Amino acid sequence: MNQATAPQRWQKVKTIFQEAVELPSHERAVFLATACDGDANLRAQVERMLAADDRDPSFLESSPVQHLIESSQQIQSGHVIGAYQIKDKLGAGGMGDVYCARDLRLEREVAVKVLPGLFTSDESRVQRFIREARAASALNHPNIVTIHEVGQVDQIYFIVTELVEGKTLRRLMDERPLQLAEVVDIGLQMVSALTAAHEAGIVHRDIKPENVMIREDDLVKVLDFGLAKLTERKSDGATARWGEDDPVRPLAPPPSLAPSTASSIVMGTARYMSPEQARGVNIDERSDIFSFGSVLYEMLTGHPPFQGETTTDVIIAVVEKDPLPVSSLVAGIPTELQQIVHKTLQKNREERYQTSKELLADIKSFKRLAEAASGELTLVRRAIPHQSAATGFTLTAEYLAKQIKQHNRASLAALVIVLVAIAAVSWFFFSKRTYALSEKDTVLLAD
Repeated sequence: MNQATAPQRWQKVKTIFQEAVELPSHERAVFLATACDGDANLRAQVERMLAADDRDPSFLESSPVQHLIESSQQIQSGHVIGAYQIKDKLGAGGMGDVYCARDLRLEREVAVKVLPGLFTSDESRVQRFIREARAASALNHPNIVTIHEVGQVDQIYFIVTELVEGKTLRRLMDERPLQLAEVVDIGLQMVSALTAAHEAGIVHRDIKPENVMIREDDLVKVLDFGLAKLTERKSDGATARWGEDDPVRPLAPPPSLAPSTASSIVMGTARYMSPEQARGVNIDERSDIFSFGSVLYEMLTGHPPFQGETTTDVIIAVVEKDPLPVSSLVAGIPTELQQIVHKTLQKNREERYQTSKELLADIKSFKRLAEAASGELTLVRRAIPHQSAATGFTLTAEYLAKQIKQHNRASLAALVIVLVAIAAVSWFFFSKRTYALSEKDTVLLAD
């Protein structure tokens, strides 16, 4: 942070802190989720100040810029933690700062997440930090980041993971619109990761584009299990679902994995929360399914399904409002995929996919059907507010007709072939669903 912006940044941090410090501790998480509006660094700084205030209420009297620097202390390049030499800082979040480091024993590049110093005296923070490592290390899946080590050196708690080189899904979407084939492939890998986590009794709770990395070889990695929650396992291996009206209660995990927050605490990122998550009630794997649906919707349309001027507005939208149909924003999305999106985003979790395994099966079936019909998945992204997918196809056909008039006979023949192919694919998809989709419809594609 440069000196020109430090005072303004400090003022924002201080204002939020002064409001938060007056609240009971159990209400602070909800307030910070709204006040920090998704700014992980801002929230981390305020939380560090709150932790410092719990230890020494007079700390705020120090220099604001000095405290801002101290509250976000970074481990310097060259510092050695255990067997890892720190190189560059990669990012920050509410649960810690992430650095690129060199494994001095195995001579490889790794990522090291470090719990901020002010949090080491907060037992719940330490347990959440350790829980992230335990949760992710229990999973052996190509689409989940690999945990190498969790350790402690001189009151520094750290997690060492594989270094994933590539782009976050957020950055990829910011750079360009995604093609349908990419959307389906990324979505398939994300749900595959979630299926592995859910079958192990782990709910991620923070599925969003920032927590998904795409490597150069197109392999997807789901990151950051910092908000992961353990759920009870049934004898048949299925996840036990529980909520405010469910008599089933979560299994009491070992002390090192005990949940650190009550069910009334809002955890996650507002734009991608499920309605039950936004309301602060108990959640299960169906919450991750809703969050995935929000990401899938944004990959297809370029817009998140729930928006608002403030975080509070977004949360209200998540809980109360239905998103615009994807077909009203983008032309050419097959009906089957529209129905998958629709089902993942049901407000009532009983009407969503009940397991990520079921969702995974439908996405795989859709991909097979689409590839069998056309050989590849293509998408014409068009901003067509309040138009159906069928209308979108008509407009695409009109566009091709204009092009035909402007080309010579050879080009005309090629374009006619393209037009016929598009018509055949569209007929294939739209003929599969002739009834109107109701709120209680299920999607079961042939396997």
